[in-house]
Amino acid sequence: MKRLAFPFLGLCILVSAQAASAVDVLDYGAYEVYQDDRSLGTETFAFERHSDSLFIHCALEQEIPWPDRVLKLEKSMRLLTRQFDGSLILYESIQTLDGQRLVRAISPGDTAMTVYRENERGGEGNTIVKPPGKMFIIDPHVFTLFDVIVREFAGREFDERRVNIFVLTQEDALVEGSVKHLGTETIRWGAKPVQTTKFRIGDTVSEFFAYVGPQGYMLELRQPATGLRVIRKAQDVKPPDAR
Repeated sequence: MKRLAFPFLGLCILVSAQAASAVDVLDYGAYEVYQDDRSLGTETFAFERHSDSLFIHCALEQEIPWPDRVLKLEKSMRLLTRQFDGSLILYESIQTLDGQRLVRAISPGDTAMTVYRENERGGEGNTIVKPPGKMFIIDPHVFTLFDVIVREFAGREFDERRVNIFVLTQEDALVEGSVKHLGTETIRWGAKPVQTTKFRIGDTVSEFFAYVGPQGYMLELRQPATGLRVIRKAQDVKPPDAR
C-alpha cells in the first residue's frame, strides 16, 4: 500500500483528451431503481464513442433504506475502454453516502493493475496481478455496469460463458463469474409487452437477471434475493454530464 495525494489525475486528463475529439453518442437514458415496490432513485447514463475508445458514464441519486433512517447516496462513474476489444483503459467512481466521500479507481498495466481508494482520511493504491482476458467491473449501486456486461453478449449464441469480474467493495475481490443465456422472455416495458433475451449474471454467492431488448441494451435488471428491480425509462431523458 502507498499514500496517494491525487491518484485520479490521469483519468481526468485522458477523459478530457477524449472529449476534445469527435464524439459519437451511441446511447443514453435512465434507470428507475426499486426495492420491491419502494422507489430508491434514478441513474442516468450515456455510452459514447471517442475516436477508438468507448466512454461510458453515469450519475445516480438514491435513498438507501437503513434500520433507523434513510441514507442519501450520490454517485458518478466513468469507464474508458478500447473499442476494438473492450479492454479496460481506466475506471473511476466518486460516491457520497451519508455525507462520506469515497473515490475508487482502477488503472491497468500490461500484467498488473493498481486499485485506488480515497476518502477523507487519505488515499492508497494496491497493485495486483491483472487477470488474463477481458475484465468487467461491478461497483455497488452502479447498474450501468451490468448493461456493459450484457451488451458484450447480446446477439450471440451460447449457453454459458465464464467472465472475470472485479467487485469493488470494502474487501475488493476478483471473482470468476458467469453469464448464462436463459432464452427469451416477454416482459412489460413502457406499458407494452416486449420480447427480451434473459441472462443470468452471477457467481456462487449472488445472481442477477438481466432482460435485454431487441436493440441489444438492458431494459430491466432483477435480483430476486433482495427485491431489487432496475428498469430503463421508456421515454427520452437528458444524458448525464460527463465531467
